[in-house]
Amino acid sequence: MAPPRSPWPIDLAHIRPFRLGDAEVRPASREVARGEQCEVLEPLVMQVLVALASARGEILSRDDLIEACWGGRVVTDDAINRVVSRLRALGRTFGTFEVETITKVGYRLISDMGVEAVRGDPRDRSAMGRRGLLAGGVAVALGLGGIGYMAWRRDSSQELPPQAEVLVQKGLTTLQNNDIVEAQDAGSIVQAVALLTEATKLAPNSPVPWGALAVAYAYLRRRSDPAERKGYEMRSRAAAKQALALDPTEHRALAALRLLEPVYRHWGEAEFASRRTLSKNPTRTILLVLHSDFLGNVGRWQEAARFTKQVDRQRYQIPGGYWRLVVDLWGSGELQAADDALADAVRQWPQNPMVWRTRAAYLMYSGRPGEVLTMMDNSAVHPAELASDYLETLRATAGALAGHNGKAAAIDLNLAYLQANPAWALQIAQAVVALGAADKAFELLDGYYFGEGAWSQLAPKGGDEDRVTKPLFQPMMSSIWRTPEFGRLLERTGLEANWRNSGTRPDYRGS
Repeated sequence: MAPPRSPWPIDLAHIRPFRLGDAEVRPASREVARGEQCEVLEPLVMQVLVALASARGEILSRDDLIEACWGGRVVTDDAINRVVSRLRALGRTFGTFEVETITKVGYRLISDMGVEAVRGDPRDRSAMGRRGLLAGGVAVALGLGGIGYMAWRRDSSQELPPQAEVLVQKGLTTLQNNDIVEAQDAGSIVQAVALLTEATKLAPNSPVPWGALAVAYAYLRRRSDPAERKGYEMRSRAAAKQALALDPTEHRALAALRLLEPVYRHWGEAEFASRRTLSKNPTRTILLVLHSDFLGNVGRWQEAARFTKQVDRQRYQIPGGYWRLVVDLWGSGELQAADDALADAVRQWPQNPMVWRTRAAYLMYSGRPGEVLTMMDNSAVHPAELASDYLETLRATAGALAGHNGKAAAIDLNLAYLQANPAWALQIAQAVVALGAADKAFELLDGYYFGEGAWSQLAPKGGDEDRVTKPLFQPMMSSIWRTPEFGRLLERTGLEANWRNSGTRPDYRGS
């Protein structure tokens, strides 16, 4: 018996386990297991596997897969090909299925031993057509676990009506597709807003859906055009006010208000507000991470790491938390601890794009570019979201740092990538510094921070409210820290004034 056709976009949390031959597929935990052998798949890879298995031998087109697994968003052929490649490697590993390409039509899953449910009758969701199941919602937990549903269920005494509880669950889990500070997927945030708005109607006297809705609107504000931000900010503040009237310590509402406040050029006020907020609920992951993010932006990595270390990673198994811990440990010089945290993250999420990119940057800029090239040679485990031009640029940079190809050509390729992807200004500036072109890097930084010079187009759409300074203090930038140009940059951004006024200093200047 095949697994049921799942709600599209596929919600892994509610798909029952099924068998492909003698291998058990567990969608909710993203595991494929046979005996003692077990692999944890990335969410997109598991979603595609579920979609193909649910088709019961029928062919699914690329459009079907995009609708089922990417929520109908624009997806490159490379992204789909990488997921299919990963599934084919998995099929070879377990020997229980293969993915067949039907030229110019789509894909079909073939399993000689069939597909069957692990237990019970999984047909409790009705077998309506695939396009009639679009209300299911994406619920893949990839982001910050401190805002998540299961964390709330463990820690909260709040009782919700069953229907409201389901909506809160879906809304919070959907939000976890995004990192709390650097939200990426606006589409999933819009979906979370819709789910949580309905939850507030069903449970108007519970602070939980109101706090979650406040965070969702704060996320959405960060991802929207400047002209739309005021409306989202008003809605976020209104939802936070409702939540805090019901519970003055509601951590999501407190976090939402922090996300709405500027940090760049407002470091003193931001630190005061962050510490005051954390004092109201000092153990919540979302508030710990927000405070550590602020500290990274003023170059105080050792303090930042003290806060990210407080996150209970046994309880909150989420890649966003590991990513931030690795960056904080790396910045504070705790390389062995950073190695260990990164190894844990890679073991759990080998294809998560956030983890994969962090690993590549960490290895490349901590003296191990050859290991990045080895990573890249294993294309079967490349995250599906990584574009081919990004991978080409990364390979050239790692190759140049490893001495396999020229640095000038790698710099040119980085700048060409930046022309097409201006949001990568700070990452490309880091690469250019590492490749020995500090003068060019300062041109990029002048464009990003001040809208000046040949790269003025790098200035963020939202101006100062979109600017961050944390990448300036990451280790790959160490070669420019003592230069006059860097000193002038710090004066112009106001960071020097902040350190003087607060009596603090960045780690790179010592104690």
